[in-house]
Amino acid sequence: MSADEYVNQIVDKYQVDTSESSQVYKTAMAFQNLGEQWAGQCLRFVIVSGSFAKLTAVSSVLAGGSDIDLFISLVPNCKGTMKELYEGLHGFLVGKGFQVKRQNVSLGIKVGNVAIDFVPGKLQDGGDEDHTLYVRRGDTWKKTNVQEHIHYVLNSGCTKEIRALKIWKRLHGLDFLSFYVELFAIRAISQNPSNSVAANVWTTFQAIRDHLHDWTIIDPANSNNIISEQHTYEEKQKIVAQAKASLGKSDWSQIIW
Repeated sequence: MSADEYVNQIVDKYQVDTSESSQVYKTAMAFQNLGEQWAGQCLRFVIVSGSFAKLTAVSSVLAGGSDIDLFISLVPNCKGTMKELYEGLHGFLVGKGFQVKRQNVSLGIKVGNVAIDFVPGKLQDGGDEDHTLYVRRGDTWKKTNVQEHIHYVLNSGCTKEIRALKIWKRLHGLDFLSFYVELFAIRAISQNPSNSVAANVWTTFQAIRDHLHDWTIIDPANSNNIISEQHTYEEKQKIVAQAKASLGKSDWSQIIW
């Protein structure tokens, strides 16, 4: 079996059905009303976002199932800071009887083997879809555009490689933000593209080894939002160490399985 055949086989193994008829999508829609109830008069809409919308989602037995993001768009004049709104959503979900996991920009609940991550964002004044999100890493807020993120990744031509890398990070227990993985992989592959998925993943491992500490990875929707600053030096060191270890393996089955 060739490297490409093996990597494609593993990516297929963790394939997620992202259609509206999938169980993950149906589960998320069944609990969409939680976001709507919480937002109340501040609600604009609730949409599927994140990896599910970008087609970069993977299902890992190590992660306990599949995850799906629901983005809650709030009107600009919604009262409270984004941190207050984030914590308010946390309290609302706890009040509904859920065990709630605080994540970087989202709040996660588990429904069976589906993790639903609610991402609250307040629309900024203006004619586009720029939103303000609370970011726990750094206890700050950031301006971004979730819909632009979806389009950027979908149109990158790298979704299969990104899924392979997300499988890799999960199997090896790495703390590597999904959006960071996506943007880093797109940059690495664009500098040395190949028609081979395995070769592109290998190129990304090499870029992680050589450049994770010095590449500035910028949010395509906001040049002031530096995604690469959301990991500490120590966290990056662990990712680099695993990339080096993977590059030292002679067989892909020792890297992802």
